[in-house]
Amino acid sequence: MKKISYVILLVAMVMASCGSSYKPSKKVKLKNEVDSINYALGVLNGMQLKEHQMQDDEKFEKVPEFVDALKKGYASKKTRVALAGENFAKSIKNAEKVGLAENPLWKLKEPIFFQGLANGFFGDSSVIDIEEAKTIATIWMTIDQVTKYEEEKEAGEPEIANAVKTPKKIDLGNDRTDTLNYAMGVLQGSDLADAFKADTANIKDVTKAFEEFVDALNSTKNITEEPSILVTIGEQIGYTIHDQEAVGLMGIKGLATKFDLIVQGFINGIYGETTIFDLQSANEFISSVLPKYAFADLKKENEEFIAENAKKEGITVTASGLQYEVVKLGTGEKPAETDTIVVHYTGKLIDGTVFDSSVERGEPLTGLCNGFIKGWVEGLQLMPTGSKFIFYIPQELAYGANAPGGAIKPYSALIFEVELLEVKKAVAPTATPETK
Repeated sequence: MKKISYVILLVAMVMASCGSSYKPSKKVKLKNEVDSINYALGVLNGMQLKEHQMQDDEKFEKVPEFVDALKKGYASKKTRVALAGENFAKSIKNAEKVGLAENPLWKLKEPIFFQGLANGFFGDSSVIDIEEAKTIATIWMTIDQVTKYEEEKEAGEPEIANAVKTPKKIDLGNDRTDTLNYAMGVLQGSDLADAFKADTANIKDVTKAFEEFVDALNSTKNITEEPSILVTIGEQIGYTIHDQEAVGLMGIKGLATKFDLIVQGFINGIYGETTIFDLQSANEFISSVLPKYAFADLKKENEEFIAENAKKEGITVTASGLQYEVVKLGTGEKPAETDTIVVHYTGKLIDGTVFDSSVERGEPLTGLCNGFIKGWVEGLQLMPTGSKFIFYIPQELAYGANAPGGAIKPYSALIFEVELLEVKKAVAPTATPETK
């Protein structure tokens, strides 16, 4: 089994169902940007599902089955914990067929794995602690156990057992397969405990949650007829859509989930209907507009900081909105846009977090004056060589919605302490005599 998370994340995969017709409709009406986001997500993921899971469904016969599963998942009253238990049970069923952690060299031994799961969840290290379990899982999975595993397969079906709810010390002896099963269980149990503890909004008692998880796991394991992959995906996504209605689409506060538009986009995507969005345009649209919703609070906070900072003594505000404070005024030449500059700098967020510093690296930065963000290009040209300024740069003069990642989020205002050490004037191109 691969590492699992009990929370099904919906990053860019939201789908739904719509009415009784499964044929694409070109008459989708999108009244606003939120409508377009929901529909675009459906189109994007409908096309992806068609490519990866329904490529052999040329007559679209599987669409009703999938949409029905979406409806079922959307209407489900299951908790996140119960759904996690069911999904875990399906990974157990798969491991019974293909081996532990999907490695055909190792046989899954459920009683031992499940006890490791419980012990890992409750932090019981009496047999193997978490660090030892990591070492075993990393190294032992590469050991050749083909002969032993083939002999075990010939001996009969995998041993079927129910998951346990309480920790207990067990004797593993010298059996490598037993030890690996237990170690893998410990790792899964530890990951599960971390996930439960992190989800404080939905889980108040992790012990009771683990019992619910195990109950769902055991009840699902006993089902002999497994649903198709499309049904499983549909139910999970339908459930996730419903779960997000309370918190916002994709977990974005204030972004409404519109079930019918998502499903119609999804269906249209499967059928290849591209009147409004195709795969590329849907992706580009989502990438361009989501930051505005996802970082709305951060944008407001940074804008308020810039507005208040402009009122402080010693702050000069330019026509573009750039703010600067003179720490030391040099006497050298000011750079032009085309000049090369050498500077020392320290960059901070409005909360004081340092995200980059040539000072800390002990090596100044050299580059073209016009090769930086707008706030730097403007600010550097205000500095005589030898000066030290502090720039307070509004997000529109920094990275705006297209933040580079890491500590800098979209719409972040940036603070730079910059010391201009040297200016290297651009060399004018040499005139070439005309050839007669």
